[in-house]
Amino acid sequence: MAEQVKEAPAELIQTRVYELRPNKTMRKVLDEACDYRRYCWNQGLALWNEMYKARQTLKSSLSTDSKKLTEEQKVLLKDKPSPSERRVRNMLVADKKDWQYTQSARILQLAIFDLGKAWNNFFDKAQPGWGKPKFRSKREARQGFKSDQSKIKDG
Repeated sequence: MAEQVKEAPAELIQTRVYELRPNKTMRKVLDEACDYRRYCWNQGLALWNEMYKARQTLKSSLSTDSKKLTEEQKVLLKDKPSPSERRVRNMLVADKKDWQYTQSARILQLAIFDLGKAWNNFFDKAQPGWGKPKFRSKREARQGFKSDQSKIKDG
């Protein structure tokens, strides 16, 4: 007899869209969160670009003819590490200004996480909208921020 295989139920992903009608105080808080995310993105992108350019310059200046790197070349490469999400985030957290402590730390973390995904997409030309990540502007029509700790009280 043939054995019947039961299919696993498909996962259901729910998304909810809320229309907010913020008062003046809440609008100010939301604008500050959007501004802080844009600030974190731009600072992270500047740092990432700087690290990437320094690493590429160093790699091109080192002799690529020999398969084996000398100890001096290894030390130089270690001084100029490849940019990564964790390195950039840690450097930004270490250089935090006093005013940044009034904002949620998750906004910075999620902005740098999204920046890391954008850089990974930059190296994968098959991605839609392929290109190097760009700086965010306050004049863009669409402003936003992410936070996994947002709560809605009283409906």
